[in-house]
Amino acid sequence: MSLLRLLPVLFMALLQSAQAQPTAYAGLIDRISGQVTARSASGNTFQPAAFSRVRDGDELNLGAGAEVQVVYFEGRKRESWQGPARFRVKAAGGEPLSGKVAASSEVKGAPTRVALAAAGNVQRIGGLTLRGGPTKIPDDEAVARARADYVEWIKTADPADILPELYMIGFLQERRDPDLLIPYVETMLKKQPDRPEVRALAEKLGVPPPAR
Repeated sequence: MSLLRLLPVLFMALLQSAQAQPTAYAGLIDRISGQVTARSASGNTFQPAAFSRVRDGDELNLGAGAEVQVVYFEGRKRESWQGPARFRVKAAGGEPLSGKVAASSEVKGAPTRVALAAAGNVQRIGGLTLRGGPTKIPDDEAVARARADYVEWIKTADPADILPELYMIGFLQERRDPDLLIPYVETMLKKQPDRPEVRALAEKLGVPPPAR
């Protein structure tokens, strides 16, 4: 086959390969309340939830009085949006489309972009499954590195920030070993004992939340 005939074949192969690649995760929804709807870059609608990841190009629409906090992996920052507002998720942060611009703060002590992204794996637990995908089961060496990251992270993280615990839970859940998860679930409950999403996640993981 001549080079001229081969070029269209190569072009179509490259195009199909590019289309097959999923859009990268850009952030994690840390908190959400009120009426919030979402649409992906491809136009599909989905229901956003606490502890679920969002992709580059997703659009979130907040009704009046609604609130959303998004942690961005690339910029290691947390944005707080209040409705009515609409914004598009980008790698470096939210792009405002309408309404009030978000307030932004640093995610203190986050070890790596990969570590932040791992926190989003908690969306795959039980009834909280949302836009998840297959993940690799961490070996003992990987678990040891994750624990070392966690220890350094909590030294500078805000005392009430549960993102370090979500990171460890999301990272360790593929091991299917409750003994590995329980210490981080209990710490998460101590930090935010009255938050409904935290209590629901603890119950899904088999750790009864304390009585109110």
